[in-house]
Amino acid sequence: FAYRNGSTLDIPKYKYYQSSQLSDERNASTVTATTAQWIVIKSNPKRDEFILGTLDGSGDLNLQVHYNYNFSNLTEVATGYSTVEDNYKGFDIGFEQDTGDAIVVYNDTGGETYIIWNGSSWSAENNLNPDGCTGSPRWIEIDELRNSSNLAMMYLDFNGDLCGQLWNGTNWTQVFPGTSPSKRSDVGIAYDSARQKIVLFSGYYPSSCIKDTWE
Repeated sequence: FAYRNGSTLDIPKYKYYQSSQLSDERNASTVTATTAQWIVIKSNPKRDEFILGTLDGSGDLNLQVHYNYNFSNLTEVATGYSTVEDNYKGFDIGFEQDTGDAIVVYNDTGGETYIIWNGSSWSAENNLNPDGCTGSPRWIEIDELRNSSNLAMMYLDFNGDLCGQLWNGTNWTQVFPGTSPSKRSDVGIAYDSARQKIVLFSGYYPSSCIKDTWE
């Protein structure tokens, strides 16, 4: 798992959990001259590999890949989020469960952008297909669909609207619930493989926790 601590806010820290115990603290690559505000780490189901994403106080999004017990391939994919936007987790990482390729979706200059890691290099940036959300994406969540290349992604935009898209290994397609949930932030999503449904739970708006579920 990855985290920051009070002594070196510009260097993400991480530990392994092996044989029922935690390893010593290690340093990932230095990402910025300012505090890392949001940290996401995801593991590859096919290779001994992790991808770490950090969004810092300057609004820069950096990605790095871990293998052979070290992080490398540090890549800055977005810069200059506004001081408001970097208060939100405007990115997430998901792995295709059958190929091991990673998809990173993030807010880049107010739009939904994604790149792909194939195990050796990052792809060029691509834009998601237009959907019903017109505001800047602020909170992005991805869940992997078991034994497939499919990913479920939902995001909250600046206007408080929620939109969802499904990755089929090649393209993103907008998905629609039977009825739309109310405006909220800090949502969680998961894929129910038994029923083949994307489930959204909870959220926060405007000043209290929302305790409901949407499919």
